[in-house]
Amino acid sequence: MVTTNSALCFQKTRSCYTLNPILGVERRILMVDQLELDFMGISDDPQEPQRLHAQIALLKSAVDPSDFVLIDYIDKIVPQMLEEYTLQPAKGSTGWADKYDQSMLAHILNGIFPTLTIVRTAGQPLSELEEQLYLIAYSFHDLDKLVGIRDLSVSDAEKSKQFYAYLDEWVSKLHFDEFCPDYREYRGDIAYLILNTQKKWGADLNLQNFDLRLPGRRRQYLRVMCTASDLVAYLLKNPSAFRERVNVSESLTHLSGGKLEFTYHKLAENRGMITNVINNALLRMLRDRLGWKPFLFFPTGVTYLRERSSEDTILPTLDEIAEDTENQLIAYCAGRLEVNLNGFTRDGKGFKFPDYYYDFFQIPQLLKLISIGCFRVLHENKSPSAEKRLQKMLQLQERGDIPSDVRLDFENDMRVDQLAEYLYEVEKHVGVVTSRGAVSVEIVRFLDMQEYQTAFEAIPRDKRAGGVPLHWYFLAGKYLVKNRGLDANRMEDLFTSVANQVVATFKVEIEQHEVEKEGFKVLREYVQQIVNINGHGKIEHNFGVELDRYTNTKKKGRGSNAGCSLCSSPFDTNKQRDTSVIFSNQVYSNKNLLNSSLLVRGICELCEVEMMLRQIMIRSKLNLVGGRYDDVKIKWLYLYPSYFFTTETAKFISDMYHRLKNLNFFHVRKALHKGMTVSNFINLDEIMINSEIPEPDDDYLLKMEFDTNDLGTFYFCGIPTLGKNPTDTESWALPTFLGLLMPLVFNAKVVVTESQIPLYQSSEEWKETVVLDAPHSFARHILKQDKFRIDEIDPALRKVAASYDINIDVFQKDRSPQWQHLNEIARNIDTDPLYVFHYLEAFRRKQSWDSFPKPREEEPSIPERYIQIYHHIGGDKMSLIEEVASRCFKFYSPDKFRPNSVLKVLTLVEDVIVNSEPKICPEDLNYQVIGEVSNLMQRVRTSRAQGYARLPVGEEASAIHEFVQYFYHAVFIEYYEGERGLLRQARNRFNAGINAWYQVNWRQFQTKKAEENNNANN
Repeated sequence: MVTTNSALCFQKTRSCYTLNPILGVERRILMVDQLELDFMGISDDPQEPQRLHAQIALLKSAVDPSDFVLIDYIDKIVPQMLEEYTLQPAKGSTGWADKYDQSMLAHILNGIFPTLTIVRTAGQPLSELEEQLYLIAYSFHDLDKLVGIRDLSVSDAEKSKQFYAYLDEWVSKLHFDEFCPDYREYRGDIAYLILNTQKKWGADLNLQNFDLRLPGRRRQYLRVMCTASDLVAYLLKNPSAFRERVNVSESLTHLSGGKLEFTYHKLAENRGMITNVINNALLRMLRDRLGWKPFLFFPTGVTYLRERSSEDTILPTLDEIAEDTENQLIAYCAGRLEVNLNGFTRDGKGFKFPDYYYDFFQIPQLLKLISIGCFRVLHENKSPSAEKRLQKMLQLQERGDIPSDVRLDFENDMRVDQLAEYLYEVEKHVGVVTSRGAVSVEIVRFLDMQEYQTAFEAIPRDKRAGGVPLHWYFLAGKYLVKNRGLDANRMEDLFTSVANQVVATFKVEIEQHEVEKEGFKVLREYVQQIVNINGHGKIEHNFGVELDRYTNTKKKGRGSNAGCSLCSSPFDTNKQRDTSVIFSNQVYSNKNLLNSSLLVRGICELCEVEMMLRQIMIRSKLNLVGGRYDDVKIKWLYLYPSYFFTTETAKFISDMYHRLKNLNFFHVRKALHKGMTVSNFINLDEIMINSEIPEPDDDYLLKMEFDTNDLGTFYFCGIPTLGKNPTDTESWALPTFLGLLMPLVFNAKVVVTESQIPLYQSSEEWKETVVLDAPHSFARHILKQDKFRIDEIDPALRKVAASYDINIDVFQKDRSPQWQHLNEIARNIDTDPLYVFHYLEAFRRKQSWDSFPKPREEEPSIPERYIQIYHHIGGDKMSLIEEVASRCFKFYSPDKFRPNSVLKVLTLVEDVIVNSEPKICPEDLNYQVIGEVSNLMQRVRTSRAQGYARLPVGEEASAIHEFVQYFYHAVFIEYYEGERGLLRQARNRFNAGINAWYQVNWRQFQTKKAEENNNANN
């Protein structure tokens, strides 16, 4: 488990100056003092605290601590880049649909970190100024995309002025002028590097066009750095991609002075946990044995740097790799199981635990773990089952299944349960190597209970016992009557003594059994089929066996098999066991025959290993086994790099991943009430990310847990749905929002799915940034799609957050969001966006408000928030509402903020139209409406109706005519298509929109009452 202090330690720098003989300028020599920087950030000045993004703090902790320029870059520049570059497309997007998505932030970091690693590894020193200029230049090498102008250049005075204006603007926006005080002096060199990062498009090598200060050789080296950064960030999409890209390898040669070359290991597929185990085993072996330096991380492998001068070493054989992988898997899992005792439970038939424990522990170790598990699961605060077992035996005795001379009496004590269940486990597991009868005789003898041997043997062990070890309950009850007063410590000593005695008695048989174990044979075979190291390996895909196995699942009788319900691998299949899979095993599968009586699905040996790893290596507060995974309707979020992780971003992702916490949408919506900009969404990191890694007892999320020295090359987590009997709607609520939000916080691509097996091997297989795999219908109503390019994430997030906000306003109960109503909300808003204002009225009525309360500080009013929601979800009729309202309130002013007062005139107009004869001519209908409104305003003037008249009588008539004509033509004829039924059906939603608009904009109609009354009565 990765453990990190809540306070991340960074370095505070002081500067002194010496003359740089190469550049002829003063260069800072950094001296280090220790500074502890709180996780959420503090400024150097204690009087001016400054919040630090979680991303910034963790990114700083991931980079080389001796690279002070890079740390300064992250400190001063990256906070602005988060907001400007996170959703800015560098590659892909809807405008370039044939390209793979990559954000500008990922493109910059994926270029900077690898290039600086190459330079550092090759021993090619950079001055502080040179590194600053490189960082500025590469950060703006796509300046044309930032400003939306394709042909930026400095080829003439006008274009040069334009280019430098844009550059200065972005330098200021991202604070590069603070990062590099010498920016103005070296602006020409920066421009040269920007325009010549690419060798073909837009290159300008005419030195006369630039005001250059750097020596030519050093400037050319920085240009090679920029070019290499761009090539690496864009072209390397899998571990071996450099073999197809000669220009990338050439850049490495130039940067390293010929000292370094690329190498790689690659896997043929990605299955999740098992892929991480294999990748980590290979990484350790190649790093520690051959000295290869991990460089880029992909879900299916790693690209390394290797010194050309190193002696040719013999690559590990596939047998060695397979054995090492198996040993590492056993070490991972055994250590975790000893601590957590995953899967130890008790049901109606007694104590149980998953079968995979047999694969990691020899019988003596297993008996020790079972002893610990017994006391942990069958603790004293639980109700014992001894009385139930006694009653069952009495029933059997009445039926004659137990001799009548057997005396059945013992106490209802949890110690009876503990001892009975443990002795049964000892009999069962040691009985595998000899006979269960021999084991039970030895236990009875050791406990000095031979007097009960005959009665013990007479108690049924077959189906009459219902799968419960009644014989051991009988013996345990008698033993505790005979040996009263055993406390917890003495019980533990008794268990240990029993285990030691039985193991000693059957030592030869146990040792022979352990020798004959096959271990993880399927893992060894699988590793040898999928591993490729620098082109050496025998990647095999046995399609013929896969096809035969699939065909046999459709057969009846001889030659048929269950088939794996998760994959189509060629490995042998077994029936799924409840404790070995992370879902209910008796569920329909389209790989089973429809007319078959087969209930339990099949699973191949390889998927069994994957499911086992999911249960052992994924931590959570929930101790889930088998079908309980289905009970909480888990959705899996798979994180894919864009296009790879560097050593720095891999460490950053790991730290972020382990700190990811349960998302409370009540906190999220409170933060988003201040706005739904990209900046607001990025700032949710403090709600999503803990300052410390949460303890398992506090963390409901299902997250991988590896050794501190191992970086997972592929990250994913499970989002359980809490509560009793959750609905499918509830299960998709938070995963949908998180799936769209995580690219902003993790700078990665995301797939949200119910599938336990990853849908894609790597991000090279799909172009989009977010994929929602078969989401709930509410998500389809809100979003209209299930795949999102990088420029589609921001509007999608706003739509989802806005819909969730409505749900909580209207339906929350006892601090529960009541997500089951989401589908209704989404369907209604999809039908008519004006339903937003229907829910605004529902919210007001729920709160029993006559009018809306004043807004909280820094938050919009509730009506203003709902108008924003209307825009977020794509409503396009706000201008219509505004035109109607402005014409109405031009001559009429409500006396209160209650809806019936605000909408008095509007409802009158609608009533007249809805109740009019369908055959009435438009002109007559308009005159009728005008007459009714004029009569109302007359009553208002004479105080026979509430409200105020704003205009003199002469002006009022013209205003009423304008209002009625506009409403009739724009609203009734155009919007409601002249259908009285449509108007009748939707008028309340439209009116609620008018009311919301007035609540926000009423001040523009306010004048002094005295002036209103004087003007109106003249």
